[in-house]
Amino acid sequence: MDSIEKLISQLPNNCPQKEALRLAIQKTSANTIRGFPIKKVNDWDRLKIHVAKELFFADLVKYESKIRSVCISLKPNSYRTYLKHMYEIESTDNIACQLCHEEFLNFEGPQLLERLPKEINPLHLCLCQNCKREYQIIRSNSKKMEEITDSIKQLNQNDISSAKEHVDIQIDQNKTLWFTQRHIAEIQEILNLIE
Repeated sequence: MDSIEKLISQLPNNCPQKEALRLAIQKTSANTIRGFPIKKVNDWDRLKIHVAKELFFADLVKYESKIRSVCISLKPNSYRTYLKHMYEIESTDNIACQLCHEEFLNFEGPQLLERLPKEINPLHLCLCQNCKREYQIIRSNSKKMEEITDSIKQLNQNDISSAKEHVDIQIDQNKTLWFTQRHIAEIQEILNLIE
């Protein structure tokens, strides 16, 4: 859009099409989905210290045996606040889904991995309700989850920092998780610390 606006600004002020073009661009931009949130890593050392402190002080996860294993110790407001801050689309109340990449008002925060040893906010994903169900099926496939965690661990700082809008983690040919730089960097640091 910026290049089009530059071309329009080069038109003479008395050009009748200039205002019509400007209005058409405004109308088009109002109808398009805004960009995926950008949260850059400004200081890698501070990020690593922050994540280490978060992990150290995180509550232990408690599991209770039922017909199925259910995590009973989550503090939903904590990770929801984290995800809302990380994936809220600027100047709206909408949240970006990391899997379908659409905007939603409500979101779910499933754990990235099953059976986490500690509760820590970055180890949750920001997904719409449909994608949460889809991700739970993906998460139950241990081979697929190993591939995803390996992909995250193999990223280097340059891979993360050079991403213009988001960092992609490929799940399969048709599905890609999008992460903000800060979120993927925190996840990567946590995965390295809990090994």
